[in-house]
Amino acid sequence: RPANTYTADLAYENRKLYAALMGTWYTGCDTSAYTSKRAFILDLSVNYTLQKDLTLYAAISNLTNQAYETVYTSYLGMGAWPQPSRHFMVGMKYKF
Repeated sequence: RPANTYTADLAYENRKLYAALMGTWYTGCDTSAYTSKRAFILDLSVNYTLQKDLTLYAAISNLTNQAYETVYTSYLGMGAWPQPSRHFMVGMKYKF
């Protein structure tokens, strides 16, 4: 695993809108096991309440499209466990 992991969250809420930005910084990675010594990842999520029981949401993971690994095994070698590139999810939640 990376030697150091730092995480920070910034959230905003205003009536029907909730947004959050999360940053994760991995440092101290041994370059004999990982492809880079460090990686900085940003994730963003937004929720908007349309009605009491209906919420729209969107999430974007790895905004910076950073290539990184958080696991190493000597059997599979360097870069064998890459984390997902930028990806997103959009949806709706209904309570009934």
